[in-house]
Amino acid sequence: MEFFVDSCVLIGAKRERDKWHKLAKPIVEYIAEGKAGTGYRLDYVLLETVNFLLKKDGPDVAVDALTDLLASRFLRLIVVDEIGLRAAARLMSRYRGLSLTDAAIVHYMQELGIRYLISFDSRFDIVPWLIRIKSLDELKHYASQL
Repeated sequence: MEFFVDSCVLIGAKRERDKWHKLAKPIVEYIAEGKAGTGYRLDYVLLETVNFLLKKDGPDVAVDALTDLLASRFLRLIVVDEIGLRAAARLMSRYRGLSLTDAAIVHYMQELGIRYLISFDSRFDIVPWLIRIKSLDELKHYASQL
């Protein structure tokens, strides 16, 4: 299975007091074990995650998360280029309510032909072809179908 992962999942997995922690941590552990397949995250998502953790939890937590994310064997990094940025801007106009990062995720999902996104952000639900995965059970379900 191929999928994208959103920053809210990565942040939630790292922060015990985050509202998504109980859902996010087992998802990220499942991904880290290689059971979900190949995942992708944008450099924007990496920046959002690390900067949020730096602000809320300090440099030790942020650097630890960055180290883990860069070492991940099952989450590939995609760097947003100018073409992707322009496409994301167009998608922001089409799907009102998506942030620039969200729209960039949608663009690269389209480019790679990937329909699955692990995210707790319901704003993605306005994209009709995207399947948003919100729990470990859903992830296991979709991963077992492929």
